[in-house]
Amino acid sequence: MKTKNAHRRSVRAAQPKIEFLPETGHFFNFDFAVRRMDEQDATPPHTHSFDELVIITGGSGVHVIDNQEYPLIRGDAFVIRGEHVHLFRNVEGLRLVNLLIKRARFFALEQECRDLPGFHALFVLEPHARQSHRFQARLHLAPNQLNHLMHLVELLENELKTNQSGAAHVVEALVKIIIVTMCRYYSSTDIGDCNALMRVSKVIRHLEDHYAEAHSLAALARLAGMSSRSFRRSFKTATGCSPGAYLLRLRIERAAQLLASPDANVTNAALEVGFDNSSYFAQQFRKIMNMTPRAYIARQRALQP
Repeated sequence: MKTKNAHRRSVRAAQPKIEFLPETGHFFNFDFAVRRMDEQDATPPHTHSFDELVIITGGSGVHVIDNQEYPLIRGDAFVIRGEHVHLFRNVEGLRLVNLLIKRARFFALEQECRDLPGFHALFVLEPHARQSHRFQARLHLAPNQLNHLMHLVELLENELKTNQSGAAHVVEALVKIIIVTMCRYYSSTDIGDCNALMRVSKVIRHLEDHYAEAHSLAALARLAGMSSRSFRRSFKTATGCSPGAYLLRLRIERAAQLLASPDANVTNAALEVGFDNSSYFAQQFRKIMNMTPRAYIARQRALQP
């Protein structure tokens, strides 16, 4: 039977860790926080230790990210990855709401939502390709969509503030509902750049599931529903490399995971990720990982307790 002190300790341990963020003046309950700016001021260039989902609720301004300028209006919604340098200027009554997501939790969401249509395109590819498509692939919410999304954000905001019993479950559910809702809106957007990112995202998910198989450019283009030329251009815009280079890096990354195991074998790892020539595998591994497979195995074993 637990003593009263032991019970108090277990109750305290079950409470979510509340982390203060000096850079925002806000607290993180669980892995999320909501920041509402009723009048966003101009800001100096800065980065964050978290990722954020930004929804513009009124006014106008210019968002500068990675030295590229983008005008903002009510209804714009986009993702800012924390490592990107950004600032706001020329603000005129700019109002916005930020959903702040801890970096580790965002990476987990990538895995949890990888099969959700629109997630990879909106949350991963669009921020990466923003400079190429000049922000034309961003999500712009219609008035009814914005109102619905803001209702969900208000529910999340209230749950984070009150922190009632079971809040962790409600917060997690609301964040996912917000993400699913945005992905649905993005998937239904009839803009060329958005559609191209959606199609590239479909191919990337396919490559992630079938990385050990052979893939021709023509077959991947058919999967995307695009011509080979358009697909190659859209893929490079979204990822910064060709489909072949992306697949090669994906295979090497998977091989590195296999080589980190205690019973790692270079030849077996090469075969499992789709290489039929271990010498060629070793050559490509060294190019990408800056060391040979055997050196990588030795380093991993040295790091093990």
